[in-house]
Amino acid sequence: MHSLIRPRSGEVTLFDIAPDGGEYIELGASEFAKRRGRPRAGGDRYDFTGKYRGTSPLETTGLRFEVVGFDGTNIDPTGAVTLVGNTGDTAMSWSFSKLLGHWNRKHAQAVFIGSEKRDVEVAGSQVREYRYGQHVELGTGTHFRRFLGGINAGTIAFDPGLKVEKGANGRWKSHARFPFRISSRELRELYVDFEELRTCDT
Repeated sequence: MHSLIRPRSGEVTLFDIAPDGGEYIELGASEFAKRRGRPRAGGDRYDFTGKYRGTSPLETTGLRFEVVGFDGTNIDPTGAVTLVGNTGDTAMSWSFSKLLGHWNRKHAQAVFIGSEKRDVEVAGSQVREYRYGQHVELGTGTHFRRFLGGINAGTIAFDPGLKVEKGANGRWKSHARFPFRISSRELRELYVDFEELRTCDT
């Protein structure tokens, strides 16, 4: 959360996790970005971005979320969260087994604290400073189906940032992030118990 005055504003990154299936794995980051991304810098750079939410396709890529193996209640252990095209081609996928382990490690018990950041110059160098607020939110007791339900409902979004760029040596270099995000106002939907606290002033 990115506000001290209004801690219930902004988005929260639930986790950043690379796919383990689909074209991204089959082709590799560079070839995937060339196929699915947008060209920049005369073709020496490709970006794959966009915010994928719910089951509607994103206009710029034609891809959409699809949760395979979850009917709202029952979870097929062989299922996956997928990013698919209009012909059913799978660009990226995350197996339930990979997501489940990550989800339980990150969110069985979670604390959310409002914060602000700024970059300042100290002794000629750029330093990033952080400031944390007094508003604290505690989430306990979650289940993987709450995460999957959030994707289907459109409250959880996938906001990738994949950049591949050709270096001076002619080789392609990639930088990738794969965050799943949620509005801070929707956080309580992920937990059985969600408590808001205010820490002391001293």
